[in-house]
Amino acid sequence: MRRRLKIITSDKSRLRVEREARLAQALNRIVDARPGLWLSFSPLATEPQFVIQSQKTTLAYPRISSAKDAPSLSFYFSKDGSAPWAVHSSGIREPDTRDARWSVVATGSPGVVRGALIPGLGFDRRLRRLGRGAGFYDRFLKGSQFTKVGVGFSEQVADEIPSEPHDIDLDGLVTDREVIWNMTSSSI
Repeated sequence: MRRRLKIITSDKSRLRVEREARLAQALNRIVDARPGLWLSFSPLATEPQFVIQSQKTTLAYPRISSAKDAPSLSFYFSKDGSAPWAVHSSGIREPDTRDARWSVVATGSPGVVRGALIPGLGFDRRLRRLGRGAGFYDRFLKGSQFTKVGVGFSEQVADEIPSEPHDIDLDGLVTDREVIWNMTSSSI
C-alpha cells in the first residue's frame, strides 16, 4: 500500500489535478448536503489536495497535542482566512493557536460537529481505514456521533485491509472515482 501511494502521489501531472478536482466536487456535494461544522485536515503532499467551497460549511483543522503520555487531536476553526498556520514536527500543517483568530471546537458536545473528512494510507470497501500508525484518529473518533468520511485516491482502496479492534470504521469514502456509503450507518 505504501509503495502504491508513493507512485500515485509522486504524479504532479495535469491528470492528478483533474482527479483532485473530481474528488473535491464530490466532497463539496457531501458537505453541502449536511451544512455546519466539519472537521477536515491539511493534506500532506502524498494526500489529495482539495478545497471545500461551501458557503454553508465551516471547516476545523487538527492540531496534535504535545502530551508525551497521551498525544491527541484537537480541532480549531477560524472565520478569518488570514489566520496563521504552524508546521508540526511531523510536517503536518496545523492551526497556530497562539493567534486568537483560531477557536477550539467543542467536539465532545453532541450536535456541534456535522462530519469529519479523514485522511488515510489506505481504505477498503467495508469502510475500514489504514492510518499512519499513531492512532490519533482512532482515539479521537471513538464514540463520535458525526459522519466520518475517508478521503483518498482510488488506488488507495483495496479489497481488504488489516483491522484491529480499536480501529474506527468510516461511514463513507470519497475518491476521485467513486463515493462509497455504509447504508446501514445510523450517523448518516
